[in-house]
Amino acid sequence: MRQIELRNLVIHCIIGGLEHERRKPQRVVVSASVQLCSDSAALSGNLGDTVDYAQLAQELAFILQSAHFYLLESAVDALAKHVSLLYSQHVAKVEVSISKPDVLANVTPRATIELSSDAVDPKRANTAFGYVDTVQETKHCGVYILNIIPKNSIATHYHVYTKEHEMILTDALHLQGRLVNAGTSVSWPFYFPHRYDNHSDQVQKILCIDKPTFQLEDEVPTDCDELHMP
Repeated sequence: MRQIELRNLVIHCIIGGLEHERRKPQRVVVSASVQLCSDSAALSGNLGDTVDYAQLAQELAFILQSAHFYLLESAVDALAKHVSLLYSQHVAKVEVSISKPDVLANVTPRATIELSSDAVDPKRANTAFGYVDTVQETKHCGVYILNIIPKNSIATHYHVYTKEHEMILTDALHLQGRLVNAGTSVSWPFYFPHRYDNHSDQVQKILCIDKPTFQLEDEVPTDCDELHMP
């Protein structure tokens, strides 16, 4: 069995349903174990044949810090499904645990999930720019992977009711007309026009957190010519 593990990833974020838990980020500790499908990376020495653990840690932190989950169960479910969907060509199984070491005096609560990649349904939906894989939707939040096909775009638009947080997952995407690197993240204010363009010959990906869940009617097209970063 071939595994990549992240241990003791400390993140400050909001997880919990009590009033005081919604006001201030708290320390959580994340561990993730990823079982690889093959020995391709070991033989090739190519990072593209495996899971980049530095990028994975950044993605997990982004999800937790952006989504503001109400339950640990929702948080571990979203993280495990994200890994299973985004890295499906490399990952056979993933296990994720999250603990909250500071909430109780005499015990540390923890939630754990183990998923096989072939058991995760992406609920894929075709769109004008390509397709969307739904990682998770709750009544409070949606987690999505946006896939922009070659020579296509997410047209300029803004949101009125949806708070949107996005992280670029690939290295050939143009945001607001400028090339950006994987790992770039942005939170869009209400009524703020934004767009993405894929001028490359490969699918480009974005990790998107919507609060509340995505509603097509709240994606308002606009002809704004001058696009800026918030």
